[in-house]
This record gives sequence, C-alpha cells and structure tokens, in this order.
Amino acid sequence: ELGIAHGIDKPTILVAKSPENTPFDVASRYMVLYSSEKELYNKLMSGLPALLTDLGDQPETGRTTRLGQLLLAEKGSAEDYEDELMKVASAYHDAALYPKAISLYEQLLARDSGSVDVLSRLGICYTFLGNLEKAIDAFQRAINLSPDDPTLLHNIGSVYYKRGDYGRSLHLLEQAKKFGSKNPQTLVYQGLSLWRLGRLSDAIDATTPVLAMTDETCVEDRHWIALAHNNIAYYLYDIEQTSKSPSPDRLKDAREHILEATRLEPNVSSYLDTLGCIQMWGHDFRNAKASFERSLMLRPSAFAAEHFAKVARILEEDV
Repeated sequence: ELGIAHGIDKPTILVAKSPENTPFDVASRYMVLYSSEKELYNKLMSGLPALLTDLGDQPETGRTTRLGQLLLAEKGSAEDYEDELMKVASAYHDAALYPKAISLYEQLLARDSGSVDVLSRLGICYTFLGNLEKAIDAFQRAINLSPDDPTLLHNIGSVYYKRGDYGRSLHLLEQAKKFGSKNPQTLVYQGLSLWRLGRLSDAIDATTPVLAMTDETCVEDRHWIALAHNNIAYYLYDIEQTSKSPSPDRLKDAREHILEATRLEPNVSSYLDTLGCIQMWGHDFRNAKASFERSLMLRPSAFAAEHFAKVARILEEDV
C-alpha cells in the first residue's frame, strides 16, 4: 500500500507500534511510533496541523482534518476538542484554505459565540474571499464584545473602504488610530479614504507618518513605506491636475516620492503608472512611455494602455 501511495504521489502517515519490521526505506517522513492508544492520539493530534500546512491545498488535507475531527470526537474533553479544532482551523487559515477554515470557525462559534479571536479570524477569511458583507458582520460582532480594540477597528475600516463606503471607513480608521493602532496600514487606508472623499491635502498629512514609523530593512514594512511614497506622489499629482496655479515644488516632491517607491519595490505596475503620470506632468514623454510600457508588461491594465497610447500620440505629433 505504501508503494502504491508513493507511486501516485499521495502523502502518507506511517503508524507503527515499534520500529521493528518497519520499512524505513520509504519516502514518507510522516512516521508515528506509539506504545499506547493515548500516545497515538496525542502524537497524531500534535502532528496533524503541521502536516496540514505542509500539504497546502491538496485534496488529502481534507481527509487528514476529518481524521483529526473523528479522533477528537471520540477522545478528550470538550476543551481539548475546541483547542485542537482551533489548531486545525488556524492551519487551514495559514494555508489560505479559507472556506475550510470558515467551516471550523463556525463550529467553534456554535460552541462559544463570544470568542473575539474566532470572530476576528472569521472576518479575515471572508475578507480574503471577497465576501465583504459577511466580513463586516463578523468584525462588528467582535467589536460589540471589544469596542476599543484597534486591530478590529482597522480591519472593519479597511473592509468598508473596499466596499466603497469611504466616510464610514474613515471614521473607523480614525477610531483605530485613537485607540492606539500602530499599524501602518491604518494610516495608508485613512489616506486613501480621504483621497476618495476629495480631501487631498489631508490624505497627504494622514499618509506621511508611515514613512517614519516603519523599518525599511523589514520586507513587510518596506512594502508599506513604498506604498505610502507612491500614494503621496499620486495625491500631489491629483492636486496639480485640479489646481489653477501649477507648482514646480509640487512636481519635485512628487518625483522624489515616486522614485523612492520604485527604488524600494521596482516591479510594481501601479507605481510605474504613477511614475508615468508624473513624467507626463514634467513633459518627460519618452520616459513616461517607457514607464507605461513596462507597467503593461508586468500587468496589463486599461489605465496603463490608455496612457501609453496618449504618450505615443504626443511623441508622434512632436516628430
């Protein structure tokens, strides 16, 4: 059976009471040796979440989790069951298997509807799946239990932004900041909400602190620094488009911000779009064309295609 399993590339767990007569030349590294039924149960339950993560979204993962649930149903206390169910749900969550994680989170909430942690995780799963209404419902239920939690306020605020309710988003993100959020994403989304509401100068003021609160050596922080630079550059560009008095200093500041964004993350198409717009602003049409062309190579978009064509026409007319 092991030979067949390996022949069709199926993950396996080898269970044996002793190492004697055990085929150690097998390819599987998932091996459980036990001396009693209790030891077998404990070893399987501690190893299943790790195995689940290793397997990612392979179909066998569902069978592995089902095995764990059957074992849990037959052994241990209710508290043990919930603890282990949370481990398996978290493993699904970390492996981006959100529908399966949601199913287990809902089971946990059926046993304890007042778990802020489970409600928060449920909201995150629904957000990743694009089910914004259910995400808002889960986060709101969590906030009703913990109204001053800045992480929950940030999460629901960012979901309202994605839903297009920028006023509500701004209010919740301001609340998150008031209650101590140190998350750079809070300020980035606050700036975006202000921008969507037409408050461009306020958007710049809200976003600027991100540049000082994060660490460029950290990959995740570097992303938020780059995004903040990009957004500030675009807000300056937007102000220029609606201003009756062009400003060379504004162009200079915008150029510095977008060049820093592309230095930190050189292959992000949206940054290249911003760079192209600012190059057009400065009448640097050849480089603008190159920026939009590179953006299209990374990720085709109507915005980049439209601006690439516009710059190409300008260059042809100049010739």
